[in-house]
Amino acid sequence: MISVERSVFLSILTLIVYTFSIYFQPGGQLVFPFPLYPVFLLVISVIYFVHERKMKGAFLLPVAALFGLLGTPFFWEIILSSADQQQLFASSFTDIILFISKALIIIWSIIVSTKGKDLWLNYAIIILGIAGLIIGMILNSTLIEGISFVIFMILSGFIATNKTLAAIFLFLAFLRLTEWFTIGGNYF
Repeated sequence: MISVERSVFLSILTLIVYTFSIYFQPGGQLVFPFPLYPVFLLVISVIYFVHERKMKGAFLLPVAALFGLLGTPFFWEIILSSADQQQLFASSFTDIILFISKALIIIWSIIVSTKGKDLWLNYAIIILGIAGLIIGMILNSTLIEGISFVIFMILSGFIATNKTLAAIFLFLAFLRLTEWFTIGGNYF
């Protein structure tokens, strides 16, 4: 069986090799394949769930990844026609689905981060991360929201109680940072 840490490493390596293969072509640009990120996250989270199904709240990460996949245009392009896609994206359906995905990731990270020794540090990181996300939502600033999510994931990765959780937290931060790098200032 494949361990979660190895899957995260292979996913990051695959994304980096794919990106540099595009970059080194004539006229290539440094573009990460961020529309595929929800697929990678779903695979990693299913592997995590298979290994950690007895852990409290382990099912939340695959459910969050599934909601993240359902909230992307990449998924709906396969199923719906262009007119139906326009109608779907004109509504707030995908925004609500992506919000649910992000909320489930935060709930999952709270559940797995409230174990271990330095609980005061875990709680401080959780409170700061959630405060940053809420401030970003209130001010309608995706920059603040995105940066606070990345910082929350990186800090959670460093204080994680085991390597598996650290690998997943850092993988989430990697996905968000490279998506931000690819899209640039227009996204945030």
